[in-house]
Amino acid sequence: MIFGGAGGGYDAPDGRSETMIRATVTMWRSPRMIAYVVLSAVVYAVPLVAFKTALVLIPGVTELRAAGLVPPALSLLFGPAAAWGCALGNLAGDVLGGTLTAGSIAGFVGNFLLGFLPAALWGRLGLASSGEEPALRSVGSWLEYVIVVFLAATATGTTIGWGVEAAGLVPFGVLASIIVFNDTLAGVAGGIIVALLYRPLKARGLTWDRTIERPEPRRGFLGQALVALGGAGGWILGTTWVAPPLVLPVVGVCVFGVVVGAALL
Repeated sequence: MIFGGAGGGYDAPDGRSETMIRATVTMWRSPRMIAYVVLSAVVYAVPLVAFKTALVLIPGVTELRAAGLVPPALSLLFGPAAAWGCALGNLAGDVLGGTLTAGSIAGFVGNFLLGFLPAALWGRLGLASSGEEPALRSVGSWLEYVIVVFLAATATGTTIGWGVEAAGLVPFGVLASIIVFNDTLAGVAGGIIVALLYRPLKARGLTWDRTIERPEPRRGFLGQALVALGGAGGWILGTTWVAPPLVLPVVGVCVFGVVVGAALL
């Protein structure tokens, strides 16, 4: 069974081991998860559009994003639905804010990861995991939260930065660094949203792991390692060590690692 569970691992209906990335497909069978996609998209898109021209960093490409507060919170509250919601919300922000470009494709993928990875990585960080639910009521859970936010931010920054440079719009190092710092700082600040809402929503059966069962993939550690190395490694290599002509191929390998890693979580 996929729906109506309360956490724990499970196998997909066809007998294959379920993963979080596969849950982003199977979750469409749940009306509540579909509603969470719509809610996440709206909650993310509204501040994106509202502050589109407030603090512009790269005209037509990016700005200082107050909306960066919400993706990690949405991820931990709504799981796979937040991945679709953040991707669609960012696309809506580009369309409504007049910044739709070829780089919006990378923006869709990167923001999908931003809404996907915090929930997918929670509890799978080995010794860095708190062993607690993401209610953020202890120092250990806050430390784990900061780590998953940073890993999601680096994966997002590396992916979008690479895609936008490939489109010939902005150099990788500039955009990737802006995204990593913005999404890390804003995402950590957004932890207050999780601390305030997680327990009340869970008590009412409204968190994602009370709607569909949490997958427990067989290769979760490998997926986590690839996401961490691909995201953080790609950002560091592309901004400090790799000569400009080699940024696209080298960082491209790292982005591939992020995507494969996410698929294994």
